[in-house]
Parts: sequence; C-alpha cells; structure tokens
Amino acid sequence: MFYEALREGGVAEPRASLMYAGVLIGSGKWITRMKGKPCNLGPGIVCTNQTVEITLETQPETYGSDKYTSLLASVQSQIGSCAIGQESVEALVRAELPNDVYLHNPSGQIIENVEVGTFATE
Repeated sequence: MFYEALREGGVAEPRASLMYAGVLIGSGKWITRMKGKPCNLGPGIVCTNQTVEITLETQPETYGSDKYTSLLASVQSQIGSCAIGQESVEALVRAELPNDVYLHNPSGQIIENVEVGTFATE
C-alpha cells in the first residue's frame, strides 16, 4: 500500500521504488507462526485445519544501522534511475536478504505441520 500511495501522490517511480525498498529493509516486521494440520488447498494458499499453537514473532526495525545503510545502498545502485516497480523491488530486497523469513512469507503466516492431537499435556 505504501508504494501505491507514493505513486498516486505523484512520486516518480525510481524514487518510489527506493523509498519502498527502504521500508522493506528497515521497518519492523511480524509473522504468525501456526503449528497444526495444514490444509491441502494448493500452492500459495495458507490455511490450517486444526491449530495446536500460535505464536507472533517480530523483527525490530533497523533504520539507521550499518546493515540498513549498506543494504539500501546496494538496492539503490540496482534501481539506479530506471522505472522499476513494486514487484521488482520486492524481488531485489528478497535477493539481498535470502534468509529473512519475514520477507519470504508475504502472507505473514507460516504453518508448521505437526501431528494434531499431540499436546504437551498428553
């Protein structure tokens, strides 16, 4: 929504792309990790039939850190002055942060398969 608001507000695409990259890299993020029996509805569909445990995991913001500055400079050099767009920026940032579980799960949910009925109290 941030990128779309920038573009609707008249921000040029290269600048909007860089600003969006800055938010993707530096903002705090969160995911919901659910343990349970996943639904089998097809690729890209996040669903669980029976949930055993739900936890919320957060990643603090990194604005101003050395890592943030370095990553943003790398992405900025790849964006240059071309019109790149939202999906391309997301792909660039994911490539720069290949192990970032928050960026690689855009639904905000991760379902871990466990045998339903197996509780710590049983």
